[in-house]
Amino acid sequence: MNHPSQRDRREQALPALDRFFEQQSRGASLATQMRNDRVRDRLMEFLAEADMSRCLDLRENAQLAATRARGDGFFGVFGLEELLVCLVRFVDDDWLLEPVTDARAQVMLAGRLAAWLQRSGLLDRDLLGCAAYETEAAVEAARVALGSSRKEPPAADRPALRLIRGGRADP
Repeated sequence: MNHPSQRDRREQALPALDRFFEQQSRGASLATQMRNDRVRDRLMEFLAEADMSRCLDLRENAQLAATRARGDGFFGVFGLEELLVCLVRFVDDDWLLEPVTDARAQVMLAGRLAAWLQRSGLLDRDLLGCAAYETEAAVEAARVALGSSRKEPPAADRPALRLIRGGRADP
């Protein structure tokens, strides 16, 4: 398997995010485009400022702190794989936009971004581990907490995840 270099992964991150948000806003109403812009701005603020201790390990947090101290951003040291991992934190209550309609848009776009990244071919799957599942679970929990119903059915090519306890699947 041909793995992109760490530098290549970082350099493709911002253009990939631009592409994603452009695709999400294409053909949308002006109000939706503006809401998507607010979510993108919030994501950039999150990547520039957020405490990532829940999603990155100690070494990675130290790298991020040093990068931020130099004035570089998240993508100065990390790529899209780490972004996917950190989306778990982006849908936490303390980072959700106000009003609730913007928060719902943020959660929806975080879920779509996670799915888009997984389908894009831009991720090095060897670096992901369970990040995709953890992100999906965090997005679903945020969606439920906001009282918004899931409008998109689960992908047909992927079975629903269920916990197995004592040899029996939870309903």
